[in-house]
Amino acid sequence: MNRNTLLLISGAVVLLLAGLVFFMLRSDDDAALDQFRELAGNPPAAREIDMSVLDSLQFQSTGEGGMMPLGELSFDQIVALLRRDYAKNIANRAVQVDMLEELIRQLQRQYPDNWVAKLQEILYAAFPELAGDLFRLSQNLYEFNRQVEAERDKINAMSADDRRAYLWELRNSIFGADAASEIWANERKREQLSAQLRTLAQNKDMSVSQKAESFREAIDEAYGPQANRLLENRRPELTNLFFDQVQTDLAAMPPEERRETYRVIWKEMGYDSSAVERLDQLETTRDERWSNGAIYETRRKEIASAYSGAEREAKLAELRKELLGEEADTVRAEEESGFFRFQRTRRYGRD
Repeated sequence: MNRNTLLLISGAVVLLLAGLVFFMLRSDDDAALDQFRELAGNPPAAREIDMSVLDSLQFQSTGEGGMMPLGELSFDQIVALLRRDYAKNIANRAVQVDMLEELIRQLQRQYPDNWVAKLQEILYAAFPELAGDLFRLSQNLYEFNRQVEAERDKINAMSADDRRAYLWELRNSIFGADAASEIWANERKREQLSAQLRTLAQNKDMSVSQKAESFREAIDEAYGPQANRLLENRRPELTNLFFDQVQTDLAAMPPEERRETYRVIWKEMGYDSSAVERLDQLETTRDERWSNGAIYETRRKEIASAYSGAEREAKLAELRKELLGEEADTVRAEEESGFFRFQRTRRYGRD
């Protein structure tokens, strides 16, 4: 058999294997979609579930302040948990999606070969009046996540604005514009809020204090009666989001004006007087750290250029202990890994 024949056979084998892999991937996806379509017209009979099955459940900590069931759940236990945790707000589409995403992940692990059928049975047992709609929503959700995963590299390569636009277009095409707006209402609000904040940050005619006041007004306008609850749950996150957008303004201020501006920002974001005092004390500590850090960085470079070997390391260790105190060992470890914290630009109000 000559070399050209071998090459042709090898190429054919490669193509065959590639086609087989593609077929297997498509088959797995298509099998789930086929099941969704077939079962949609054949709903199961609703089953009666005794909520007392929850009495036998044992729970373990998630490590994040929550609890999760211990061990594999039975059909009845899954249904009872869904009713317990979601019945009150099950009419809300966003709640439905949260529930279905977690349920689908669980069933794919527990019933890899027939998770779609199990999903339908569970939905009709848990919420019979909504089960048909929930099952259709499950199919849409599966198709959406499948397409996002298939195009992950393309999506990740997009700019932030293009990525948002693409995902909204995909949601609208699969779920319908009204349903997508309802399901991802909070995400839409966050995007609008971020856009308003970027516009505020670029306004050179407003002071930072005025921008903080306008940002708080934008939160109230976007979230209405839920604004205070949002701030209670995400106050540090939203405050840091604002600080990130006004770094240029803060860096240009004299230290005393900057500290007073901090206090205005904290108050606008709903921090009470005691919290403002604690944050102010924290900024005093941060200012001292960065002041010492600037001195340390200058002297570190001088020592690094004037000494070598063990003598240089000894002098650097002494300098760290003198200026950085308890952080000396941490800074030494950072520098050994190539990170020099005091060479980076300070984020005012953040660190």
